[in-house]
Amino acid sequence: MSVYKKYCSVIERFSHMRIMLLPTATVSGVLAGIFLGLGCVHADDKFKELGTPPEQISGYSEQELNDLGRRMAEEVYAVLSEVGTSTGKITSQSLSDDDQSVITARSLVADRALIQNARVSHGLTKTTYLPSDIDDFNIQDVVLTRPAHGVLVASYRVALPNRTDTVTGTVMKGEFMPRLTVLQWNDELRQWQVFSHADFDSPMAAVCNKVQERSYARTTFDLQDIILGKSIIDKFVKAMIEEKLPDHVLKGYQYVYASGERKTEDGPVRTRITKNVDRINLEAVKSGRLIAIRYDTKGVLTLDNGTVEPGVKPRLFTFYLGDDDKWRFIAAAVFSVTQKVADHTDCIAATAE
Repeated sequence: MSVYKKYCSVIERFSHMRIMLLPTATVSGVLAGIFLGLGCVHADDKFKELGTPPEQISGYSEQELNDLGRRMAEEVYAVLSEVGTSTGKITSQSLSDDDQSVITARSLVADRALIQNARVSHGLTKTTYLPSDIDDFNIQDVVLTRPAHGVLVASYRVALPNRTDTVTGTVMKGEFMPRLTVLQWNDELRQWQVFSHADFDSPMAAVCNKVQERSYARTTFDLQDIILGKSIIDKFVKAMIEEKLPDHVLKGYQYVYASGERKTEDGPVRTRITKNVDRINLEAVKSGRLIAIRYDTKGVLTLDNGTVEPGVKPRLFTFYLGDDDKWRFIAAAVFSVTQKVADHTDCIAATAE
């Protein structure tokens, strides 16, 4: 348990004790001040659903899992909606790493994590990720699966009106777009955190005079993770080509495509790789029994035996290491959307500085 959690736990126990030396009101005020100073009340209020322990979830039915997934997603986006300007405003300013809303949003992400945005040509980590300025949110079609203890996979659609990427200066469409998130239980914090996340939202326009002026910083990934990731994905692709995929997946895995189509049930995978191709710009992050791998490919996929349009598109895969020391697939995000605003796209004037 972290020092932060220990303090919160000790203070919580202390608050239930009768203290005869001070008036009740004084004790209550002192304890309230300590709680607020440490952020104990703040954290508990915001991350109630994300604090649901794996032991409790293990007995959930499919419907109970999906209901929990919806509540978790709503909790996360309630936190994210506090980032940036007020509702209805479009900002032209970058967010600061010291902004409290940014700090809180980043606490949702594991220290070792991999995030792939449709409009970014490389993976983001906790240190390079900056939350967008969003207003309202609407979440639909949440499917939550539990492929292993301490691991959850969530797919859903979310609409974020007036969402602005303050790093690149792009205004997103605000339409319902898919997401795929792998959550990892942090036993020290007693909280679920994002380990891998695929964001399929795409640009609608650009904030005037800002497009292409800024970009996300690149992360230097560990070479050992990259070597391991390449080995894992090579074996997985080989198994898919040879139609031996069942030996390399865990029950509860999910596929999500940029079109919004997803696969969340057992059975044959409609979209598959039929021949080996170059995988470029491979990046990987390993944390415990999880590894996230992203790369770009120029390969051709088939859908129901028909060819899908080729092109350079990102892929984000997540694998889990079983007790038999075999890595098995639990999540895949297949992107096919533009990575930047087109040259002819009209700009939108900023309404807040």
